[in-house]
Amino acid sequence: MARKTRGAGKPQDSAPDSVAQPPPGRPGEDFWRTWTPEELVVAQGVRPVERFEDLLGRGRDFWTDEEFAEFQKWLLESRRARGEG
Repeated sequence: MARKTRGAGKPQDSAPDSVAQPPPGRPGEDFWRTWTPEELVVAQGVRPVERFEDLLGRGRDFWTDEEFAEFQKWLLESRRARGEG
């Protein structure tokens, strides 16, 4: 079965123009520190997805349709064997 792909062209580059640095401190001082989600966003330079369509098709080459069908079959059989399905 042929795979259908959505969209055309190469994926958008989502890397930020510049990466923010974590709050200043001595090297290793913040290793065990718990970061808030907001601090992680700033430190990692994460930006929101602007268009949902940019997410479609990511990982589509992870496995073929036949491999995925085999995985689904295995998963259903293993759940039934454990009495979960």
